[in-house]
Amino acid sequence: MKTTTIAVFVALLMSALSCTGIKEAAFERGVDLFLADELKEASKLLEASVTLMPENPEAYAWYAECLRRMKDYDRAAEVAYGALRIDPDHAFAHTVLADLFNPMYTTWSRVNADSSWMHILAAVESDPHDGNAWISLWSQAIMRGERDLETRADTMLIATGFLTEPVLAYNRWMLRDLPENAILITNGDFDTFPAVALQKREGLRQDVAVFNLNLLNVDWYARAIAERYGVELPFDKEQLQNLQSYRDKSGKVITKAIQIVRGWFEMLGRGQLTRPLCLAITVERKGIIPDVEKHTVLCGAYYEVTAGEGDRIDLERVARSIEELDVTDFEGSFYSDMDRSPIRRATADNLGANLTGLMLIYASELLDRGESEEAHQVLEKARAFDTSIAARGQFTTQIDSLLRDRS
Repeated sequence: MKTTTIAVFVALLMSALSCTGIKEAAFERGVDLFLADELKEASKLLEASVTLMPENPEAYAWYAECLRRMKDYDRAAEVAYGALRIDPDHAFAHTVLADLFNPMYTTWSRVNADSSWMHILAAVESDPHDGNAWISLWSQAIMRGERDLETRADTMLIATGFLTEPVLAYNRWMLRDLPENAILITNGDFDTFPAVALQKREGLRQDVAVFNLNLLNVDWYARAIAERYGVELPFDKEQLQNLQSYRDKSGKVITKAIQIVRGWFEMLGRGQLTRPLCLAITVERKGIIPDVEKHTVLCGAYYEVTAGEGDRIDLERVARSIEELDVTDFEGSFYSDMDRSPIRRATADNLGANLTGLMLIYASELLDRGESEEAHQVLEKARAFDTSIAARGQFTTQIDSLLRDRS
């Protein structure tokens, strides 16, 4: 936005200062727009808020985070340091700088892993109740072999309420029915962090090796997690370092992570993989496993990868998975009010939709087999979920349609 435009915008706000709380209202509206991922509009109000509240480090920190997500890295750093000049212990500002300096998060010319680590440690020390900082610390602690801090991050993500009860319930469900010693490939923050945190805090399914698909693109993560769970990688250290992304004949980018998962699939086919290989239902299977419909079986919260061709769905395991679900465990938001990620806020409740979606898949299979009474029971449970959890109302039309098919 041009400087003159901003100046006019701020002047208009300044002229309205006689209205009670105008400064706070502009700031709060800017935060709301940011959390809704309306970054350009948010940046206008947040920049104005810094001008209107020059001694408020919170305004600086929110504006800096908005600039970081807009990839205006130099300006983001300048504004974040502005917050620290007002309050050297401002945890949010330290977290912004930690993410700015983190080579995994940005392409900023000044990325520096040590600077990132320094700022994230300052953030959790300044405010140990800020789950956003613990999320950022978690992967860095793995990289640095700081197991105690990694475990503390897992603990604090639950203790602070950053991982809400519905998202923890989802991950308990996901872990519970996996085959013994499974390798589980997950997709995002909320099918990875909670699962690992539950393994450590509750001792739940510690036999399962949880690998985040995106992080598998990073050598140190792949090696560290494989060593931790005693999983054999399909490539040695030198081969792993030399893997490069490429495009297949269809134009799909085959990342290092996909090559690792395909390597495990090939080991499975040769009888060399001693663990079951599973993909969370949050993972987009197409393009990861060759002939994916032939070699993956839906078993509930996950697909099990098979060396040979098998059934598309394991009705017995799906039935058991659905039977154990209680809608009251999933009522409420799948993200915390303290979560500052617009992406997590926009996608977290989709986990709840997975529950209802699985029920509809199962009910459709039952109808195809003529088991209409059982299908009706599943559809009624699906309706209870569709009307009660955060992702409500997405499946009303489909449920009604399937119930008509039954009749």
